[in-house]
Amino acid sequence: PDAPMAKPMSSSKTMQGAGIVGVATVGGQIVDQTQELAAVAEAFPYLKLVLGIAAAVGIGLIVYGRLRIARDEGV
Repeated sequence: PDAPMAKPMSSSKTMQGAGIVGVATVGGQIVDQTQELAAVAEAFPYLKLVLGIAAAVGIGLIVYGRLRIARDEGV
């Protein structure tokens, strides 16, 4: 009885969500640090909104992944 092969980490919803949150967080920090750029400054509020939504989606994926694992393991 061989143990089932573990699925790759890249297919984990938890890891995908964490990656999205990380990118959105870094993007938000970059936007905050570069607001002096007048040429693109008017797009910053929209960019921050998009990054905020991306962070929320990432957090949702993390929660979904963890809940699915708990359900599958019967916890």
